[in-house]
Amino acid sequence: MVRKVGGWRKSSGGHAGNFWDAYQLGTPDAPEYLCDLALAEWNRIVPLLNATRILSLTHEKTLAAYCDCVADVEIASKELTRDGQTILDSTGKKINHPAWERKRDARAQMLRYASEFGLTPSAQSKVSVVAGPVLEEGIDPRIFGRLLRIDQLCAQGRAEVWRKL
Repeated sequence: MVRKVGGWRKSSGGHAGNFWDAYQLGTPDAPEYLCDLALAEWNRIVPLLNATRILSLTHEKTLAAYCDCVADVEIASKELTRDGQTILDSTGKKINHPAWERKRDARAQMLRYASEFGLTPSAQSKVSVVAGPVLEEGIDPRIFGRLLRIDQLCAQGRAEVWRKL
């Protein structure tokens, strides 16, 4: 049997101490190992994720990995801008700069992590929030896709329903 718990589906299948028991909304602290660029991305994205109520204390490592990938892309991009798109190998032949491969790999990984948080257009409709208090004033709760059906509730004259979430 599946039942809804705080906006999430929970299976009653016998898992003692399952994920749902440990799931706790909140803002994880940024890990100390993040470089300055990754920390800047952490500080940029965490308020957006908090506003949409999809961030949990259990997301620390996944969010840190996303921020690391963003930093890796930026570092490789700066390297390519500084050194140029191609370099000469030991035989004098032009080859792609090694930063191209690092940038490509980091970008692909970054997009995978971004989709986990609904930060890509295709992932927006797949992310939902845990029911909770009203979002901060001025924050559109639909910012990451089909989060709340506020517009429909308001159109039906039932705005008080979403205020109770």
